[in-house]
Amino acid sequence: AILYGKLNSFLSAFSYLSEGVGTKDIKIKALKNELSITVTGLTVTGKTTTHKLKLKLFPPQKIALPSPFTETIFELNCATLRLALSKVLYAINPASVRPFLQGVSLIFTEEYIYFAGTDGQKLSEYTTPNTSKFLKGKYTVSFTFFNTLKRIIDSDHTVYFSIIDGKIKAKFLNTVLHGSLVLGEEYPDYQKAFNNFTDSIVIDKQIFLSCLAPVLPTLDPEDHNRLTLHLQNNKLILSNDFAEAEYSDELAFEKDFVIDLNGNYLVNTINSIMDDLIRIQFSNDTSVLIFDAAQFNNQKALITPIRRH
Repeated sequence: AILYGKLNSFLSAFSYLSEGVGTKDIKIKALKNELSITVTGLTVTGKTTTHKLKLKLFPPQKIALPSPFTETIFELNCATLRLALSKVLYAINPASVRPFLQGVSLIFTEEYIYFAGTDGQKLSEYTTPNTSKFLKGKYTVSFTFFNTLKRIIDSDHTVYFSIIDGKIKAKFLNTVLHGSLVLGEEYPDYQKAFNNFTDSIVIDKQIFLSCLAPVLPTLDPEDHNRLTLHLQNNKLILSNDFAEAEYSDELAFEKDFVIDLNGNYLVNTINSIMDDLIRIQFSNDTSVLIFDAAQFNNQKALITPIRRH
């Protein structure tokens, strides 16, 4: 048992061996009361460098060993999991005082797996076919667990999951990540909100983002990064008190509709949807604005409006 911080900061200073330059060997030797680590490397001139570190040993029996991974209840492809998490983690507030806002909702049906995250003001859901044998279940998994898992998995393997007594484990290759479910408060039935609209438009993602880009630096954090979307006579105008931009494509919408949103929430939501075309659905300036991948219908999101001045 050794101090992780000192070991990590020491080893992080060295680079991988690439084109004959970098770390060549790491040798670890146990001494009586210390652990000796020697790192040898090669420089661009072909010379050998040597660095050493000694770490104090602590009684290993004082460290609690995690329980072993035993039974798999469902599995997911790494690439699918990374994609799903990239769609929902941005919408979560891990520091929220409400437990369910700190986690990812995971719902299993016979056909699909639904991932969702929300901070109470914005929400994002990603749907993927359920190819596992686990056909029914509902959990809220901590943000920290899924955020860590997203960083350490690759794209070519399968992740196996076990859930027992409020604990969740993920196993891939020779690594097992341990975490906790979020307990004590039921995740809200958010899916009903996706049906709460009367009108819709379809926008080109890249054109919309390029139109929005000049306005973003003018958003005012003290005014909730307020951005006004105004639809009228087949045109879309994005504006605030300091800037205005017009969406260059003509839209099939002749009515008059105005709504105020958090501009940062809007750009994060649009960026998270992997589709060239995005459907926006709405009803009035006090109801949520709903987003989806127009060609795939599997990446729903919503944003709560800001009360207009």
